[in-house]
Amino acid sequence: MTKKKILSAVAPSGNITLGNYIGAISQWVQNQENPDSENWFFVVDLHAMTMPYEPRTLREKTLEVAMLYLACGIDPAKSNIFVQSHVPAHAELTWILNCNTPLGWMNQMIQFKEKSKKVGDENVSVGLYDYPVLMAADILLYNIDLVPVGEDQRQHVEIAREIARRFNRLYGNIFVEPEATNPPRGARTMALDDPSVKMSKSAKSKYNYIWLLDKPDDIRLKFSRAVTDSEQSIKFDQTRAGLYNLLNIYQILTGWTEQQIEEKFAGRGYGELKADLAERTIALLQPIQKKYEELDKNRDYVLEILAHGAAKAALVANETLKKVKKKIGLVEPLSVSNTKSKPVVSFEDWLKLDVEIGTIKSVNEVAGADKLYQIALDFGESGETTIIAGIREYYQPSELVGKQVPILKNLAEKEIKGVKSKGMILAVNNGGEAIILSPQKEAKSGSKVS
Repeated sequence: MTKKKILSAVAPSGNITLGNYIGAISQWVQNQENPDSENWFFVVDLHAMTMPYEPRTLREKTLEVAMLYLACGIDPAKSNIFVQSHVPAHAELTWILNCNTPLGWMNQMIQFKEKSKKVGDENVSVGLYDYPVLMAADILLYNIDLVPVGEDQRQHVEIAREIARRFNRLYGNIFVEPEATNPPRGARTMALDDPSVKMSKSAKSKYNYIWLLDKPDDIRLKFSRAVTDSEQSIKFDQTRAGLYNLLNIYQILTGWTEQQIEEKFAGRGYGELKADLAERTIALLQPIQKKYEELDKNRDYVLEILAHGAAKAALVANETLKKVKKKIGLVEPLSVSNTKSKPVVSFEDWLKLDVEIGTIKSVNEVAGADKLYQIALDFGESGETTIIAGIREYYQPSELVGKQVPILKNLAEKEIKGVKSKGMILAVNNGGEAIILSPQKEAKSGSKVS
């Protein structure tokens, strides 16, 4: 049986809420155990750029979302996790689809009209208008079958289907037509301060939502201020929107029936319901927050997961993009390695290289990296520097100390495994070994190589 491909994503804007967790992420975690599904989860940072944002905040929130995926239980051994912008095919396919999507379709999009009202005409970007085409590219690149979304995103999945169908009709079958599916429960967790709208991670008021990283006292305060009504009984009644929302959340967290919940709170007040609900929420979020704190202290580990995820995603995305380009008539580029004439570096470019002879003073192993050495180099009057070089598997430290090497010096300083490195050994042979100078007469440290 062919596995169903399922794709879900969160934009790194605002704070991931309890509604996002119970309506989506918790169910992604459960679905990982389904042997008939293949899951793709990513952070849509390009989508977050469609509204006004701060670059530093975007960077931090992107990592925050990725870490919350992992903290909530998304397992990189069972699902693929990556960042949208780490796979350039998303942006490239978007342009191709733009050129094949009728303008009238975009004019029908409800979310653009709603979001553009919030930011004003001067801040409405073309990207916000084009959001649905980028979302279509996200889905179509991976031959996705199912896209679990709330009602507010269903129209976007339908547009992706229309774009796929039109493209297939014009150029031949390339894309799978995706289907939108609603999460089975908790899809519409409403705002605590206004139960007529969904709980939103981008809400202006913090009392709208419970953030997954909220502290216990903040959770208690937010629930205590949640909107209810002036009646006394605690019953599941959809006409009493505030109470109904709280009871729905309670039911999802406990798994109890409506009757069990109503019996528990018979003759009791809203304060007791809110206090009980707050403590259950705190208990739910504590292990997630603990795991998040551990990941936040080990961001290199998180970045490695995202790197592997992007590499896996790129294999699929690039293959799809290659087929698309062939269908629409773009010339396939010849690999440089297959050309008869090799690229030539201009004289002007050579003049920009600052290569000096350095004498190796000391060599130390880099913790946690079996191929890296930390090498201190003396350049005579030019001073000293430290570089990180991937030659540990070829040399013992004693074989390197005192030797001279050509070093490309005018590189930006980079931190590798916690060590600052400025410069690199200029050349290696086909086996990956550094070219060590063995002059008949020792070269002067700091000598220029021209």
